[in-house]
Amino acid sequence: MGHRAPRQVVVQITERCNAECPQCGMAAGRRISRRVAETHVMTGVVDHAARIGVRAISFTGGEPFLHRSLLLYLIRRATAAGIRYTRTGTNGFLLIPAGDRRSAVRVHELAASLADAGLRNLWISLDSADPDVHERRRGLPGVIAGIEAALPVFAQYGIHPAANLGVNRYMGRTRLASHDPRDPAAFADAVAEAAGQFFDRVLSLGFTMANLCYPMSFPTDRDNGCVSADAPRAVYAASSNDDSVSFSLDEKVLLYRGLARAVAEARPRLRVFTPLSSLEALARDCERLARGASPTASFPCLGGRDYFFVSVGGLAYPCGFRGDDCLGPFRALSPGSRRVSPHCRECDWECFRDPSQLFGQAWALHQPIVGRVCGRRDKLFALWLGDVRYAYACRFFDGRLPLDRQRLSRACGRLRDDDGIASPTTVVSA
Repeated sequence: MGHRAPRQVVVQITERCNAECPQCGMAAGRRISRRVAETHVMTGVVDHAARIGVRAISFTGGEPFLHRSLLLYLIRRATAAGIRYTRTGTNGFLLIPAGDRRSAVRVHELAASLADAGLRNLWISLDSADPDVHERRRGLPGVIAGIEAALPVFAQYGIHPAANLGVNRYMGRTRLASHDPRDPAAFADAVAEAAGQFFDRVLSLGFTMANLCYPMSFPTDRDNGCVSADAPRAVYAASSNDDSVSFSLDEKVLLYRGLARAVAEARPRLRVFTPLSSLEALARDCERLARGASPTASFPCLGGRDYFFVSVGGLAYPCGFRGDDCLGPFRALSPGSRRVSPHCRECDWECFRDPSQLFGQAWALHQPIVGRVCGRRDKLFALWLGDVRYAYACRFFDGRLPLDRQRLSRACGRLRDDDGIASPTTVVSA
């Protein structure tokens, strides 16, 4: 960790889930361990995180709300201990209407309890612009109507959830087909259209914030499409190589650039956390990997230095991807005990890669040599600067604040005028 406190810790409180998502390794029908964290272990994790100065803590699963009492207890304890940024998410099963008055009361009780616990950000997972596709793939009939009805209730209690899209081939109204090497632009266009349809859908449901979770699949062998033999063992079992989240390197280049176009288009209407600079850096990395070169465009992940993943058993890892790099009990880690230089670019998972790109660029500006390389003429720097300005306009994506539409629209207009980076038709090339 160097001599500074970690910025973020992701804590898994359960491996149980009640959804059937084919793109997730923890889907209810899969035969995996289904551990649930012990209260005293998680209490020690939260207390230690506060003691060493952690700024943000996220509680994840499985489905965290299967253990609502434990989840609320941990959020409340983290807030009381001075951790400012508390986050969690759900598949929305508690929001499914039961057809009686009690179901509406349940949503009010849930929103009130989260607000009282001090939660800052809540995300709700959505997989598709088509409600039927989402509900069929998740095995949660009625959840979309429940989410739509619940969002105004959450707003009454000062909670403005984010729609979290796990990027997949079904995210639009039709399935994304494999790209044709003879017409690569067509795949990028299809991605931009599909993601745009998703953003339109979440806006129509009443969301004011959204985020993209990049495909959580392992590197594949380019010759046969199978998982590479040297792929690491993920400690976070949500990873999967289902066809819906598996993309070739050539497809990923087009995927990230198509997503960037959709994000830029949605920004004036919706608070989209996903940084354009991160999407472009990942696209450039995939271009180099496809040519057999090492990825160098993105900043190395800060996992294991500024960010940590904590398993159900309370063990610390640099991230959820690097399951072979156990760091021992989280409660044994202390600032100054680890001097790790950021180096890893093995995955595309947004949880740590996006913030690493943002903070990595900020660090680079303070280095005499690197700062000159990352000058204003570099397109990645221009995108990063736009990301910072946009985050400021979004009040740093505070889920306890409503969307300020005028502020956002003015900021996006200035970004287009000043940098030319928010144009929905712009695809930044390497």
